[in-house]
Amino acid sequence: MGATSPPPLVQHLGLEPHAEGGWFRRTWQTWQTWQT
Repeated sequence: MGATSPPPLVQHLGLEPHAEGGWFRRTWQTWQTWQT
């Protein structure tokens, strides 16, 4: 696994890479994660 640019959908949603895999986004004070 290496550094890759986020998919367009990820950029559109304003997500960031998650340390444990997948992507995360902070909404209010809740962390939501999506596993890929």
